[in-house]
Order: sequence, then structure tokens, then C-alpha cells
Amino acid sequence: MHKINKKGTLNTSFGIAWDFDGTIIKSQKEVHAPIESKILKDLGIDINDEEICSRYSGVRTQDYFLKLLNDYNIKVNVDQLIEKKWKLMLQEARTRDWEFLPGVIQFIIQAFHYGIKQSIGTIGTASHKDYVDIILERYELKQYISYIVSGDDVIKGKPDPETWLKCAELLKLPPNKIIVIEDGIAGLKAAQKAGMHSIYIGTNPLYQADICIQSFDDLDIYKLAELCN
Repeated sequence: MHKINKKGTLNTSFGIAWDFDGTIIKSQKEVHAPIESKILKDLGIDINDEEICSRYSGVRTQDYFLKLLNDYNIKVNVDQLIEKKWKLMLQEARTRDWEFLPGVIQFIIQAFHYGIKQSIGTIGTASHKDYVDIILERYELKQYISYIVSGDDVIKGKPDPETWLKCAELLKLPPNKIIVIEDGIAGLKAAQKAGMHSIYIGTNPLYQADICIQSFDDLDIYKLAELCN
């Protein structure tokens, strides 16, 4: 059971739209990239985990798979590759001992207890939504997140703003009352295009956001309220 202490009143007329992989859990280089590189190498595409993380972080898997298949002139049904990937990812979701970013669980619960609406915007298929749902359920976090938006809920993925705009619609808040928390450049660009505020979690000095942090221990929830005043 997670516990949190509130320290005072807070203007909560805003919402949070979370990215998931790399923002809430450590998963990109730990799980996604190894599975994706194995699938691509089996097709004769020479790509390593590091290249996937650096070039395609935050990009829908099917989008960059299609690009690479075209570049290598390989005729394969991309949907079958995505299905193969998510079959493996769902196994990981159910069995893996997931590592969360420092301070993120405490922050999610704190926001919930202050009455701040929260959603998660992913870039994958309905299976990606199932994967997120399974992990939230296993770690007793599902109750704190109102909605999960997956790639199947929108036509265009990040860096198009549609994912974040869908989160705003579900949370019943205007875009300027949404704070996107992201670790990827595609998601940050999508937030900017949507007219939303953004927080970058990571160490890349080139990424731009309203607030840049390296740990959620560095983020005061009152700073979020100030962004939307």
C-alpha cells in the first residue's frame, strides 16, 4: 500500500499527461530495444539496441519498422512483426520485476491525492495499452490514472499532438491546462504543438521543456500549478 502526505492547499485546475516508457518505468533500453533489435536482425536488418534508443525513442514502432523495411527493401507484413513484439512485451509485463524512475510513484500518488487528473499517452497499439494496464495493476497504481490513450485511439502518433490532445479531451481540460511529462523528443514536440506545458525527465541538454529534471525527487508539485496559473 502506497502512502503520501499532503502539505497544503493547491490549485488543481490542471491535469497531467504522462508518457510511460522511460518516464514512469525504465524500459526502453532494458526491454523494448532488445526485443525490437532481435526481430529486425532476424530479417537481416543490422541495428543495435543503442541505435534504436538514440534514433527512435518515442517514435511508434510500426512507423520506424516500416521505414527500415522500405530502406532494406524487405517485403514483410509489419503488423505481424508488431504482433510478435507485443506478445513478448505482454509476457514481460506479467513477469518482469520492473524498475520505476526514482520518485515517480510517490509523485503520481501525491498528484492524485491533491485531486489532479492524470492520464497516460502511449504510442503503441491496443496491446501497448494492455501492457501499461498490467504493470499499473501489478504495482497498485491503476487507481491513480484516469485514462490510457494508445496508438489505436489516434490516427497519428508523436510528434503529432493528437495523443496529448486526446488526453486533454478525456480529462475534460483545455490544452493550456495540461502538463505533459516526457523523456522523448517526439513527445515534447507533440506537447509544444498541442499548446501544452511540458516537463522533461532526463539528461539530454538539447531537449527543451518548461521544466527539466533528472529525478522526480527534484520536482515540487507546486511548480506544476505555477505553470498553469
